[in-house]
Amino acid sequence: MSDFPCALINDGYSRRGFVKERKHCYPAVRFRYRPVPIEDHTTIARALQDAPTGQAEAHLFVKTVGKYVETWNVVDRDGKPVELRSEKGAPNVAVLTKVDTLLLMKIYNIVMMNTETDEDPEWEPGESPIKHEADKLFGEQEQDDVGNSPEG
Repeated sequence: MSDFPCALINDGYSRRGFVKERKHCYPAVRFRYRPVPIEDHTTIARALQDAPTGQAEAHLFVKTVGKYVETWNVVDRDGKPVELRSEKGAPNVAVLTKVDTLLLMKIYNIVMMNTETDEDPEWEPGESPIKHEADKLFGEQEQDDVGNSPEG
């Protein structure tokens, strides 16, 4: 499979993200996320601008992270996984608002594609964090390790 980045974001497309450790603040975080499509990006930006209170704005940030981050390795002080979504599948606002603000905003900006992911030291040299469907465009019918299939 080719490993050059693809600019087309298809339905079901996901990327790996990484935020390096910030000593005395938070550990390194690995996650998978769906890049925010431009329509959602502008809707979120407008909603943030129109938020009537700081609390409403904060909830929009955490709802965005909770919606677009598929998995992550964040744990609480007891080592239990921090759930992104409630049992009903909605972003877990009550928990996500307690995540370190610097970490949350870094993840938010990666998901919104306002900034690039940090480079994960566990990635192979020259390995791109972006797994894509470029081979589909060129005729290969193969599923990659991110779960992107030729069916989209």
